[in-house]
Amino acid sequence: MTQDEINEKLKNDPFIKLWEKNYYENYNNGKFSNEKTRPLSFLTNTQPYANVPIVLVGAGPSVDENIHYLKEFQNNCIIFCADINIFTLLEKDIKPDFVITIDPHEILSASWHDQNTSDLTLMCPTTVNPLLANMWQGNIFFFNQSDIPNTPKGDALKKLTKATAGWGNVENNFFVGATMLQLSRMLKPKVVLLAGYDFAYREEKTYCKGVFERRALYDLEYKYDEKEHIKRIKELEDYEYKLKDIKINVNGKEIWTTKKLLYYKNHFVHLYNDFKLPVINATEGGILTEIPRMPLKDALAKHCSTPIIKKDVFVLPKHKRKRH
Repeated sequence: MTQDEINEKLKNDPFIKLWEKNYYENYNNGKFSNEKTRPLSFLTNTQPYANVPIVLVGAGPSVDENIHYLKEFQNNCIIFCADINIFTLLEKDIKPDFVITIDPHEILSASWHDQNTSDLTLMCPTTVNPLLANMWQGNIFFFNQSDIPNTPKGDALKKLTKATAGWGNVENNFFVGATMLQLSRMLKPKVVLLAGYDFAYREEKTYCKGVFERRALYDLEYKYDEKEHIKRIKELEDYEYKLKDIKINVNGKEIWTTKKLLYYKNHFVHLYNDFKLPVINATEGGILTEIPRMPLKDALAKHCSTPIIKKDVFVLPKHKRKRH
């Protein structure tokens, strides 16, 4: 494929058309201006949670092993939850402070179609799927996604989001786990703890319990049971743009992953090194070995021992009148 052919293919990236469709539908439906929405810049300007611990909960298989410890400490930290994993926390009586999504497709409706989200807050791009935005019952912080300048995606997003310029930009970094790290950085945390950042399979599981089954209701790619799905992936010559499964040796143990997950992991490490945030990997599994590790129970006890005041982050600050 020539460079001209590659450039033309990038111009016709299906994500660009999907972003455009979603953005204009959200805009025309008044989603950006109703009483339950705010720009992300409102939160970053007021900084209600600066210098407190933040826990990022992904959807890796290890979540099933240790996330129950978070219940005891949930009032001592701010909890970010990946979109596809919201039901896991709610079923364990853990209330996430912010649920994060970046996916412009409808499939995520499987993650919260049966959940009560009226008391929860969503963070999502202005290009979020309108169905998901309308399904969400609670408050929403919107941000604009950005991409590399002078590229088809970068130029398209910059042009598309002019109406919401100044709402806060979050760089498009491929997967929601990276977006959670970016957003946590914007809140100026004391420390960031990672849970469920496996970037790998575990005990024949691709995700924590329930995620695969919910996706299977909406996506034909997941029409098999989870073990059969993994077996199918391993037998294919090429999978997901030639991203074949591979084994990673971690402390003498071979762990299955894919080149896609490995790419995500390496990109996450790049962000970690670039941001220079105090981060602890409390995943207790997987292949993320470049970040200091600690069991989640111990990390919570060490860094989340003191209760914090949870605030209504949507309340407009009152300005005192000047006396003349």
